Amino acid sequence: MAIIRGTPGNDTITPGFVSPGVTGFPSRFPSNAPDTVFGNAGNDTLNGGGGNDILNGNAGNDTLNGGDGDDRLNGGDGNDILVGDRGSDVFEGGAGDDRMIWNDGDGSDTMRGGAGNDTTVFNGSVALGDQLQLQADGGRAIFQRLNLVPITLDVDDTEQFEINGLGGDETFTVNSLAGTDVQKVTFNGNDGNDRLNANLTAVNIVADGGNGNDILNGGSVDDTLNGGDGDDNLQGNGGNDTLNGGLGNDTLNGGDGDDRLNGGDGNDFLFGGLGNDTLNGEDGDDRLNGGDGNDFLFGGLGNDTLNGGDGDDRLNGGLGNDTLNGGLGNDTLVGGLGNDILTSGSNLDRDVFRFNSISERRDRITDYDIFDADRDIIQVSKAGFNPTGGANALPVGDLPANLFVLGFGGLGNNAGFRYFSGNGNLYFDSDGGGFAGSEVLVTLDNKPNLNAFNNGIEVIV
Repeated sequence: MAIIRGTPGNDTITPGFVSPGVTGFPSRFPSNAPDTVFGNAGNDTLNGGGGNDILNGNAGNDTLNGGDGDDRLNGGDGNDILVGDRGSDVFEGGAGDDRMIWNDGDGSDTMRGGAGNDTTVFNGSVALGDQLQLQADGGRAIFQRLNLVPITLDVDDTEQFEINGLGGDETFTVNSLAGTDVQKVTFNGNDGNDRLNANLTAVNIVADGGNGNDILNGGSVDDTLNGGDGDDNLQGNGGNDTLNGGLGNDTLNGGDGDDRLNGGDGNDFLFGGLGNDTLNGEDGDDRLNGGDGNDFLFGGLGNDTLNGGDGDDRLNGGLGNDTLNGGLGNDTLVGGLGNDILTSGSNLDRDVFRFNSISERRDRITDYDIFDADRDIIQVSKAGFNPTGGANALPVGDLPANLFVLGFGGLGNNAGFRYFSGNGNLYFDSDGGGFAGSEVLVTLDNKPNLNAFNNGIEVIV
C-alpha cells in the first residue's frame, strides 16, 4: 500500500504516470494496489486503479476516478468531479459545487455532497431501458435501479439529481423527497418511449423526453417538461409550469398554476387547466382550451380550434382558418389571417371581436350581441384600416353615426362601414365613394338589426 502526495500545482496521478514532484509514488504501481492519494493544492486528476483506494482531492477543482474496487473519494474544497467506477464506493464531495457520477456497470454507492450545490449524476444503460426510482428515507435520498443489474445510491447533503437514460424505454418514478436536501431533479430520457412520474414530489422537475412517444408528469411546484420528437403526453400538475411538445402530435395539460404551453410542430391538444395560462399551438392544426382563469391562447400556423373556457381570455387564431370560442368571461377574440369563425360563448358577457387590419377580413361571428347591458364590441385598428382615394380616416373612439350606413347609403368623403342585414355582411368602405370600394370585413350569422346609432363598432389606435 502506497501513500502518494501531490504538489501545490496541478497534478495527474494514475497507474503508469505521475506529474513531476509527486512523492511516495512506488517504483512499481500495480493497478490493483490499495493506495491512498493526496492531491494537495491545485486542480488535480487522481485515478485509483484496481484496488480499494482512498483519493483525496484537497483544495482545487479536482477530478477523482476510483477505478475498480471499493474506493473512497474525498473531493475536499473546490468544485470537484467524483467518479466511482466499479465497486461499492463512498463519495464525500466536501466544500464546493461537486458532481458525483455513477456510470452503467458501477456498483451500489454512498454519496454525501457536503457544503455547496452538489449533483448526483446517473448515466444508465446505452442499450436497454432502466426502471428507476427516487424517494426519501428519513433525511437521505435513495435512488434505485430496479431492473437489469439492480443498484442503490444512498445520497445525503445533495441538492440536485441528474438522470440520463441514454438508451431504451426509461421509467422513472420520483416519490416524495420531503426532509432531504434535494431541490431539483433533471431527467433526460433520450431515445425511446420514456415515462416520468413525479406527481408525488414537491421539487423542481426538468425533463426532456427526447425521441419517442413520452409520458412526462411533473410535480406540485414549477416544472419544465420537453417532449422532444414523437407523440408526447405532458402534464404539469401543480406549480407554474412550462410544457414544450416539440415535434409530433402532443397532448399538454398544464394543471394548476399559471402555465406556459407550447405545442410545437404537429397537431397538438393544449389544456391550460386552473390558473392564468399562456397557450401557443405553433405549427399544425391544434386544439387549445384555456380552462379556468384569464388565459391567452395563440393558434399559430394551421387551422386551429381555440376555446377560452372560464375567465377573461384573449384568443388569437394566427394564420389559417381558425375557430375561436371565448366561453364564459369578458373575452377578446382575434381571428388573425384566414377565414375564421368567432363565437363569444355567452350572451351574459362583454366580448370584443378585434380586427387589426382589413387583411384579417372575411371572418364569421356567430353570436354578435349588442342589445344586452353587457354588449359585444367590434374593434378595428385605425392603423390597419387606412382610407383611400383621399377619404378621411376613421376617428378613434366609438364609430360616429355618419360613418355607418345600411346597404348602399352614402358616406360622403369618409372611410366607414356598410351593413346588409339580409345576409349579415359588414363591409369596410375605404374611400366612401360607393359600394365598389367596399370589402367584406365580417359576416354576422345572427343578422342583428344594427343601425347608425347602435352598431358596437369601436376604433382603436
